[in-house]
Amino acid sequence: MTQTLQAALMALPRPLDLWLVNFSGRSGDLDQQNCEKSEDSVEKVPGYRFRRYRCS
Repeated sequence: MTQTLQAALMALPRPLDLWLVNFSGRSGDLDQQNCEKSEDSVEKVPGYRFRRYRCS
C-alpha cells in the first residue's frame, strides 16, 4: 500500500467504503487498517479493474 493511501485512510472517519480503481500497489496491508475486501464488488469494466473494501 502506498504511503499516501495509508495516510489518507488514517485521517478519514470510519466506517467507510474504499474503492480501488486500477490500483497497482500492494493492497494486502489494508488488513492493518481494518479494511476487509468485499467479495461482492469485484467487477470488470473494459479498461478498468476495481474492488471495494469496507473499513471499520
